[in-house]
Amino acid sequence: MGGERKETRRRVEASYRARGVLGDRQGRRGFAEHPPRLEAVGQRVLEDLRRYGIAITSFDELVGDAGLWQRLAADMREFAERIEAEGAATDTPQEKTDYLVWRNRSAAGGNAFTLPGDDPWVRYAVDTPIHDVVNAYRERWTKLSNVDQWYTRPFSGQTLRVASQRWHRDPEDRHVVKVFTYFSHVDEGAGPFEYLTETKPGSRYGDAYPWKPFGKKYRTPEELAEKVPADQHKRLTGSPGTVILAETSGFHRGGFAKDKPRLLSVQTYISAAALESGLARRWYSIDGEPVNGHEAPARYALT
Repeated sequence: MGGERKETRRRVEASYRARGVLGDRQGRRGFAEHPPRLEAVGQRVLEDLRRYGIAITSFDELVGDAGLWQRLAADMREFAERIEAEGAATDTPQEKTDYLVWRNRSAAGGNAFTLPGDDPWVRYAVDTPIHDVVNAYRERWTKLSNVDQWYTRPFSGQTLRVASQRWHRDPEDRHVVKVFTYFSHVDEGAGPFEYLTETKPGSRYGDAYPWKPFGKKYRTPEELAEKVPADQHKRLTGSPGTVILAETSGFHRGGFAKDKPRLLSVQTYISAAALESGLARRWYSIDGEPVNGHEAPARYALT
């Protein structure tokens, strides 16, 4: 069994590397022919993302669609109320599913889920300036591999970090970009997103336990302290409406909530090379025609 797993990983990695060089032509060509036009805010966010691997803005500042925000916020409130009514199944988390509730993946047993074509979360992910910034950063049209909402349960007596509460690089792509939007007030007690700046591949500290397909996932604070200065460590607290764009191929962690729950949405953007090679997967499908009403970069992201 071990030999078969290694061979599968070898084939996937070889396919990913080949597609990274030779594939993704449609995404690169589409971007070259129709580059996004960023306003001043989007340009500032892009520059921060390029320099640090992370950028902080707000929904009002970057998106500015009050009607969309109201729909998203109402949807999140309904989700949070349902989870809070259920209560936690344990007093001390032992695995990720004990503290983190996925709205969509959990409802589908961890497998793919279906979204309606007019879903507001899909619109937020691919029909706003957020998608333009991500594409400009990757210098190609990207694929939306996941869109979901998370509820992080607080555990006041928790002392040890579990799963993604520990430092790690995401495995989906060499330059995976995730967008997190806070829908609750996230202070130190709510498990804020944490990031080590300039640890993305190709950056100043990108060689600190570098990203590679199927590499070791978690690193201890002691290991990272030997390679990354302490001032690169950022804790991203914020109010509802805070938007974080991060290259999560850089080191990050979050969700170590002790005093209050954390409510946020997440979108994951990857290259076609990662999706087509099998290194990453698309978690959702669209019910009906996903292309109706979308511009070409959005259609590419959803198909």
